[in-house]
This record gives sequence, C-alpha cells and structure tokens, in this order.
Amino acid sequence: FYERGILQQMTHGERRMVMPTWPVRFDGVPTKVESAPLLGEHTTEVLSDWLGLDAAAVAQLRQDGIV
Repeated sequence: FYERGILQQMTHGERRMVMPTWPVRFDGVPTKVESAPLLGEHTTEVLSDWLGLDAAAVAQLRQDGIV
C-alpha cells in the first residue's frame, strides 16, 4: 500500500502515524497528507493579527494563564 501511495506515514507533534491518502488520483500529481495544527499552535497569530492585541497584551494573557 505504501508503494502505491495508498498509505502514507506522517508525524503529528511527537507521534508518527499511518494515514490513508486522498482517494482521487491525477496522473503525475503525487498526493500528500499533512497533519492538522497542534492545539494552540496559532494562538499568538490569532490574538495579534485577528484581534489586534500587541505583544505585551498577549504576554499578559499567557502570564495570567488565560492562553
């Protein structure tokens, strides 16, 4: 199954796992499975880019245990 590209090994965080690939195949285009973001991986970006918080405000939220 690995040689045919039906199954693919991937790493998510510290864990390796086997995942099925996309069932639709286009000639000459390899399929690739990517892991979802880890919990909290983009928290700083969301707080700063989407909510407009500055670095000090984000740091205070972290210090207070909110994020």
